[in-house]
Amino acid sequence: MKPEERLQELLQMLENEPDDAFLIYAVATEYRKSNPAKALQMLEQLAANQPDYTATYYHLAAMYREAGRNDEARTAYEKGIAVCQKMQDRHALNELQRAYRQWLDDLED
Repeated sequence: MKPEERLQELLQMLENEPDDAFLIYAVATEYRKSNPAKALQMLEQLAANQPDYTATYYHLAAMYREAGRNDEARTAYEKGIAVCQKMQDRHALNELQRAYRQWLDDLED
């Protein structure tokens, strides 16, 4: 399936289930390359409206980093780590902590 076909399919599914955190996340992920501003907006809304969806924070922080928005990246990492701990999502926690440490190391260089 081509990326644009996958996006259209996900958008149709999201239309039927507009509050589904996974679908919002999946659509935002698809938009990352073709429409980064839309992807960021969707991830910000997901973090605000469904803050316990742990997968949000990895990509949200990465997009802030890529945009040079370091204060917001730091906040997204720290909030995401706290949410992962609260939700006991060890896998997401490990990925987020690793990405955060790497980013901090890169900032020091």
